[in-house]
Amino acid sequence: MLKVTNLTKRYGDVNSVDDMSFSIGEHEVVGLLGKNGAGKSTTIRMLTGYLARTSGDISFMGQDVADMDAKARLHIGYLPEIPPLYTELTVYEHIKIVCQLKKMKKSEIPAEVKRVCGLLQVDDVMHRCIQNLSKGYKQRVGFAAAIVGSPKLLVLDEPAVGLDPKQLVELRNLIKNLSKEMTIILSSHMLTEITSVCTRIIMIQKGRLIADGTPEEIRDAYSKEKRVELSFKGNAEAVYTKLQQQYGDQVELQPQPGQEDIHTVELIFADGLDHREELFHTLVAMGIVILTLREVSISLEEIFMEMNRQME
Repeated sequence: MLKVTNLTKRYGDVNSVDDMSFSIGEHEVVGLLGKNGAGKSTTIRMLTGYLARTSGDISFMGQDVADMDAKARLHIGYLPEIPPLYTELTVYEHIKIVCQLKKMKKSEIPAEVKRVCGLLQVDDVMHRCIQNLSKGYKQRVGFAAAIVGSPKLLVLDEPAVGLDPKQLVELRNLIKNLSKEMTIILSSHMLTEITSVCTRIIMIQKGRLIADGTPEEIRDAYSKEKRVELSFKGNAEAVYTKLQQQYGDQVELQPQPGQEDIHTVELIFADGLDHREELFHTLVAMGIVILTLREVSISLEEIFMEMNRQME
């Protein structure tokens, strides 16, 4: 549905977006993840046609975004980080104008206003002036305007800004439901928001794509080591000595805080192999009481932070 090839945006001698390429298929929910200033908003503005690119290609449904006519652009819904709202109007009046701008039939507008306001749960303030609403409500009104006409592609730039915890849960559920009807690109610097709704993550830093895939694919591609958490009762010094003798430089021991008679250690195996079964037999033979022996996955947050450190 969307294909980006060698996308670049240059301001003077600085590349805000640097030779970025990726493709997104129908009904995917893709998270664009990066620190503040990484180039997320610039990328999104080019994808939606709101900002001209310096070079590269953006194809949506087989057509260059820059060449799309007004009718074709109706298939793209866009929610900027700061929603463009006519704050002197009521919610109903604002959404009505958006419907008119999208060339909807006059007879269809009342039902469409009611539909999108109901989905975003702003129907209870439909006749209130937008300037008198809270920041969270304004964000939801902007979201409602973005999905008018059920676009095929929905692009959301930091949509969780200003929402309380209950509204965040509702937003996640809404995105999951909307993904059955449309493709969604979600930009955020908050990893929890990305991983809660997105099945694929595109990580960017300094305008460059540094990772692209499912959370599992990114973990597998970045970290080949195997981590195991071990909790036990017994002689900790004897256990650590035995592990070093058995695995040598292949294992890194990181003791963790624990109770007085319970010892917890994270073992990091550089060879990437699962040593839990032989660990179990070794420790039992030593008379050690094993409380926990489980694999620990490296977190996406650790990967993201390490990738960013490597590029600084």
